[in-house]
Amino acid sequence: TTMREANDRGYECLLAEDATESYFPEFKAAALAMIRAQGAIVGWTATTNQVLKGIADA
Repeated sequence: TTMREANDRGYECLLAEDATESYFPEFKAAALAMIRAQGAIVGWTATTNQVLKGIADA
């Protein structure tokens, strides 16, 4: 995936989970679970509201 490739190149990745979609809800759920797996080894996920709050609080 793009996120895995970015992580492999040293980028810290964050996916806005409610700003992405799949044709099949179970595929999206599996992708989010894989991103979060093993202590967020690929990256992190958050809602757009959480991302915006983090930016506002920075």
